[in-house]
Amino acid sequence: PCIKRLKIDKFFKGVFSANEVGIGKQSGKIYSYALAKTNSKIEETLLYEDALDAIQSGNKLGILTIGVQDENNPPLKDANIPNHIVYTFKNAPLIAN
Repeated sequence: PCIKRLKIDKFFKGVFSANEVGIGKQSGKIYSYALAKTNSKIEETLLYEDALDAIQSGNKLGILTIGVQDENNPPLKDANIPNHIVYTFKNAPLIAN
């Protein structure tokens, strides 16, 4: 995943790939799986995602979604789906403890 490639995975409780887990992102089950594995609450979770259908799945669960705009994907701003959109992790929303 890009989080590992960008070497920012240390900022996350867990990084889960749909391919690794064997659960598709479209159903939202991967996010329920990740919440359970990290013992996290929906209201304390941010979902960084570049795929529109995966963002929609996170929204259905009530997760705050951060659309990561990638030049390989359609513009997220036109979809009005993610709660926030980032073009670089320099302006990415964070949750402070």
